[in-house]
Amino acid sequence: MTGAGSEEASVASRNQHREALESLKYQQTNYTAWLNGTESNFTMPSEDHTLSPLVHSLLPAPLKLDGKTSYYHNVSGFINGHSKFYNLTSLHDTSLPTSNESVLPYWYPLADQFLEHARLNATEAAERAGTYNWTGINKISLTIMEFRREDDTDLLRSAEELNLLHGKIELSNPGESSELRFQIDGVHFPDNGSFVGFAVPKGHFSDLRELPSLVPSHIRNATAHALTPELDRRIARLNNLIDSGSVESDSSSDGEPGLPTCDFSFHLQLKPSNLGRLLMEELESELESPTGVTTAQAPPLILDGILISKNCGILLEIRDAKGLKVQRFWRKATTYAGYAFVVYLGLLVLLARQVESDASRTPAGLSRVSRWSFIAQAGADAISFVGHLTFGIFSDNRSSLSLMAPGFLACLLLVYQAQYAILINQIQGPEDAALRETARITGPSDQHVDAGSATASDSAAVLQDGTGNMGFLRATRSRLSVEPQTRFWFLVVISMVFFFNLIFSPVLALFAIGTIYSFLWAPQIVRSARRGSRPGLNKDYLIGSTMGRVFFALYIFGCPENVLGVDPSPHVWTIVILVFFQVLVLLGQDIFGPSFFLPKGWVTAKVYDYHPAIPFPDAEAPKQSLGDCAICMEHIVVHPDSPVSTGNGTTSSPLLSSTAVGLRRVYALAPCHHIFHTQCLEQWLAIKNICPQCRRPLPPL
Repeated sequence: MTGAGSEEASVASRNQHREALESLKYQQTNYTAWLNGTESNFTMPSEDHTLSPLVHSLLPAPLKLDGKTSYYHNVSGFINGHSKFYNLTSLHDTSLPTSNESVLPYWYPLADQFLEHARLNATEAAERAGTYNWTGINKISLTIMEFRREDDTDLLRSAEELNLLHGKIELSNPGESSELRFQIDGVHFPDNGSFVGFAVPKGHFSDLRELPSLVPSHIRNATAHALTPELDRRIARLNNLIDSGSVESDSSSDGEPGLPTCDFSFHLQLKPSNLGRLLMEELESELESPTGVTTAQAPPLILDGILISKNCGILLEIRDAKGLKVQRFWRKATTYAGYAFVVYLGLLVLLARQVESDASRTPAGLSRVSRWSFIAQAGADAISFVGHLTFGIFSDNRSSLSLMAPGFLACLLLVYQAQYAILINQIQGPEDAALRETARITGPSDQHVDAGSATASDSAAVLQDGTGNMGFLRATRSRLSVEPQTRFWFLVVISMVFFFNLIFSPVLALFAIGTIYSFLWAPQIVRSARRGSRPGLNKDYLIGSTMGRVFFALYIFGCPENVLGVDPSPHVWTIVILVFFQVLVLLGQDIFGPSFFLPKGWVTAKVYDYHPAIPFPDAEAPKQSLGDCAICMEHIVVHPDSPVSTGNGTTSSPLLSSTAVGLRRVYALAPCHHIFHTQCLEQWLAIKNICPQCRRPLPPL
């Protein structure tokens, strides 16, 4: 948006807020006059006698408490559950999408009466419902903030206790990229655990004065008087916004085409807890103002409910939605942020040790590491960074700000891994190109000629049609096929575009994370098997980073009350088993060889065995060794009952058997028949791929 357009939008927003303020003051004046019994333009809507039977048929009646049970008095927090959609205008028409069930609900006669009383026009209802796929909605999220009203009037003291509430409702559909958001205003009756109120699309405003028409008759008058302070609070808030100049344009109120404009009334019912009233009051007091006093364990917050739209003929049923009070959410978010911060810090340290290791400082060492494993981890960290940052900044409560700390470390880890992957690519790109060129040259002569002819013809076609679309596509394909650097950066750009799109699709983001974690080390396994070289990953990095990644997978997909709002899935254990199986394969490649798990017919790389079975030195020889290592100039001791020298002054535990794998790993016999300590030769080959004695080329170790 240009500067002029932004200024026009800001002016329009200020004017809109001023108009809303004047309208709200007018409503307050008329409402106060109506309460006082004087002349007013406001008329309270009459009670809809067809709504109450429909609601009672779907929701359980409030239970009478016996002293051993109670309801939460304040449910400010977050509630998540599953919803079921019903199109009331097509309950009898089997050709129209009614719900995600084919059985006609038992309450449909009451719904018919409700629609008949509403005099709903089906065509107008379909227009208000928009083009959104309502039948696919299966998840609902509520954010509720309650305001306890303290009033000294005799009317309120003698009436049932009530709290006003404000918040939002989000309806999710896996098949849609966006969510439906509604603003809610209502009232909560703590004595019986019931809620009623209005839900209107975001950017719209409900008429709070009509709220008493939804409540039972014996509490209607008290509810009407309790709304006056809320109207005063809204007027004061709008005044402060306008006076401070902090009014911003809200594009969500412009009404995008196709979005629903349905107005709902909501009716919710808490399920009673197993705590008595006194224990519940003590628990809630400690949650709101912690003093360190030991209280009863917080019972689960569970509720049922319905959302019903009179002007769209839509009903959404909610069953066993689980809630988390804002104080508990703050503690859980802080605890998770602390653990995630420590895990990401550990991943950073492990990655730094991997990068600074001797094997990663030389081209020979970098050629053994798969760059795609690090690119995949960088992609997962990119999603994590965006998710933590978005959740921390745009959430409506300060409790989520702590999630920005692990998001910051995820960003650092992302940058560090991307740099390491680029460094690996600088080494492996030319190496892979050289291997392909060698394979092409050493192939059959006729095949070589055909390939050259094809390349020449392609080049000629590109030159002849260099300005056309096909010429550009051919040139791009040709460069991608012969230039590793171009192919690498092309894939990086495509990956960045893909990860950017994940921001707007949480379902796709979770699928991407699950896929990355499931095949975390597969590229490294493939590269080691194809090259015939052992993995270039430190064992502490391999095991430590895997455990860190598994921690996030288990929390995201396994924790039933995670602060990210993701539903648990039993498939998380498949991810855990797959990733640890890959770790075992990598460890096996390091011990038994890079192709130990493949049938002999599948092995493409010829792997030289540096650890063949050779006879032990004569027991009567003056030196019980196979000779001297030309690198460290120390004896190569292989006697099973002698400590094994590693060439750096340290010793390991005695060898027990001449058939033990660890015994043959002590020495390394080169193809030129020169023998060394394995550890010494590994360090040497990380610098040069030639024999320290005869300077002949050596295969990977």
